Parts: sequence; C-alpha cells; structure tokens
Amino acid sequence: MNQIEFNIYPNLKKSITLVKAEVKILELKLFESVRVMVYLKDENGSVMDTRGILIDKTNGYNEWTNDDKTLIDIIKKLIQ
Repeated sequence: MNQIEFNIYPNLKKSITLVKAEVKILELKLFESVRVMVYLKDENGSVMDTRGILIDKTNGYNEWTNDDKTLIDIIKKLIQ
C-alpha cells in the first residue's frame, strides 16, 4: 500500500508541553532589527513548533545590549 492521507472526524486533540526553545539568528541588520527562528521543543527534545520572529524597534530591539540574555528575554516575551 502506498502512503495515504485522510481527514479524521471527529478531530483528535492532543496536548503537549513545550519546555525548551532553540533560537537561530536568520538575519541581523545592525541598529535596526534581527530576524530569528525559534524552535519550540517538548520534554524529549523533539521540535514541536517553529516560529519566525522579527525583533525591531517596535518590539524590543532597542533593549538588546551586548548580553544575549536580553535577546532571550525579548524572545520569551514575544512567544508567550
């Protein structure tokens, strides 16, 4: 049998807990913005969701100093 895709009704619902995030910087425009991809992971380290985020002057870029902890705090605020 070949691969088959079909709709499930009623839909099955599954609850997952995301416990960790990995961030990859995609684009950095100095003094302007940074574009990142955030990989959200479950307890087993499996990527369960991804989010592309643009951090610019409207949502926290000016708060980012030479300390990456600041960037992490901005990302945490934006994904919740």
